Amino acid sequence: MSQPPRGNSTAWAFGLVMFCIFLLCGIAASLLDVWRANRAMSWPTTTGIVIESTSAPGCGRNRSGFHTLVRYQYLAGGMVHENRRILFGASSCDSQKASKAITDSFPVAASIPVRYNPQAPADAVLIAGKVDQSTWTGIYFMSFWLLLVAAATAMVISVARAERRLLPQSQPSAGPQR
Repeated sequence: MSQPPRGNSTAWAFGLVMFCIFLLCGIAASLLDVWRANRAMSWPTTTGIVIESTSAPGCGRNRSGFHTLVRYQYLAGGMVHENRRILFGASSCDSQKASKAITDSFPVAASIPVRYNPQAPADAVLIAGKVDQSTWTGIYFMSFWLLLVAAATAMVISVARAERRLLPQSQPSAGPQR
């Protein structure tokens, strides 16, 4: 049984490590959104005014989604700030029904409660303590792939070790044979 070239297995190992790092970064970013959403529950609240609330078609995989935009202004830390974050981890591409529900909830000129970060008043959110469903879907999806890669890697390592034990060990030669 011939051994695969060393460079090939190194490339595979590097690729798997990079894929795992990518997945871990995605999970960490999503969990950061969950943490920030929960932390925002303790932020002070001020009154803001919706200055734009629109829904436009043309986003997503088949361009069948709706881009939802809610811009609002609020006074915090003695300054007027403008933001567009509705909730943490939110996708700005929604179904038509979801987009309409958001724009109906935040109509132009409406007074709305805005939670803002007291250490950085430009950091604000309208819905605290909740993240977009796509954030949870991403966490589950990336965790599944990370576990799958880890299990596959463990199985490959186990098979490689078993094969190595079964291969006949080469004996050092005692010199040239006649």
